[in-house]
Amino acid sequence: MDLPKLGTDFAMPLFLVRGAHDRLTTRDVTERDVESIAAPRKVLVVLPRTGHDSNPEMIDARFRVLEERILPLATP
Repeated sequence: MDLPKLGTDFAMPLFLVRGAHDRLTTRDVTERDVESIAAPRKVLVVLPRTGHDSNPEMIDARFRVLEERILPLATP
């Protein structure tokens, strides 16, 4: 997927979540994509002991990111 082709200018905070052991999307590709994005806040969250697949550890870690880092931004 060519993420920059989808757009690089966002009016809201952007969180990108990747597994530290992801072999499909390397860290340098992800970091390049993050750098190309304009957003009021952008965060690259690297999850330890996870790869690209949606295994239980990755699903749990994504949920924690949503609950702990993103939900507070949406709560008045």
